[in-house]
Amino acid sequence: MKKLAALKPELAITGLDYPMEGGELHEQLHRLAMQFNEMTVPTQARYLN
Repeated sequence: MKKLAALKPELAITGLDYPMEGGELHEQLHRLAMQFNEMTVPTQARYLN
């Protein structure tokens, strides 16, 4: 994620939701890159640990 955020793309069309662009995209990619584990790793799961 850090490498992707560093590229500073102007537009993201993932096919999962609406396209994202500009400042909102940059802010959200940076946030995801900095807080990846907190945002993506579940705190409780059936097969955790």
